[in-house]
Amino acid sequence: MGVKMQLGDDVALALFDFLSRTLDQQNGEKLHDATVHDGELWALNALHSVLEKRLAEPLDESYEYHVKAALEGLTLKSGAWPSTVEE
Repeated sequence: MGVKMQLGDDVALALFDFLSRTLDQQNGEKLHDATVHDGELWALNALHSVLEKRLAEPLDESYEYHVKAALEGLTLKSGAWPSTVEE
């Protein structure tokens, strides 16, 4: 059956860039500590593949600009990620 979901453009592009960097460029090395099973890495890879097929920005020569704008837009909307470090 599968799961259908909708992601905003900024979310989809930010996820695609993150997954491209961590799975393709770094072979998932930095994600190994965050996962408990290789199946989780394969699930992230499947999500990356879906995003790759749906997004046009990765083929755009202004890709880095689009990613930066998406990240800034998400941060402006939601704020900085809450720190777990006590000050």
